[in-house]
Amino acid sequence: MKSRTALNVHISLHTNKKQNICSFCGTAFAMKGNLQTHIRRMHSEKSGQCSVCLKTFSDLKVHMRKHTGEKPYVCGTCNAAFTVKRSLAH
Repeated sequence: MKSRTALNVHISLHTNKKQNICSFCGTAFAMKGNLQTHIRRMHSEKSGQCSVCLKTFSDLKVHMRKHTGEKPYVCGTCNAAFTVKRSLAH
C-alpha cells in the first residue's frame, strides 16, 4: 500500500470495521468518502422519508410521483409521459 492510511482503509474493508458514523441516522461506513456521499444524498434539503412507504429517498419529491401517478414530462413526439426528465430520451 502507498501509505499507512490506505492500508488501514483497505484492512477495514475486510474486517467490516465501520468507524465513520452518520450523525443524522447512525448508518456506519468503512470509508469516510462513502459517509460523505451518504450525507449529501440522503440528508440534503431534497431528501426525506416517504409518508406512504416509510423509506428514505435522496429526492422525495420525485419519489412521491410513484405514489401519486404524476408524470410531468411528456414527449412531444409520441406523448408518452414520465416521472423524471431523463426518461424522455428515445
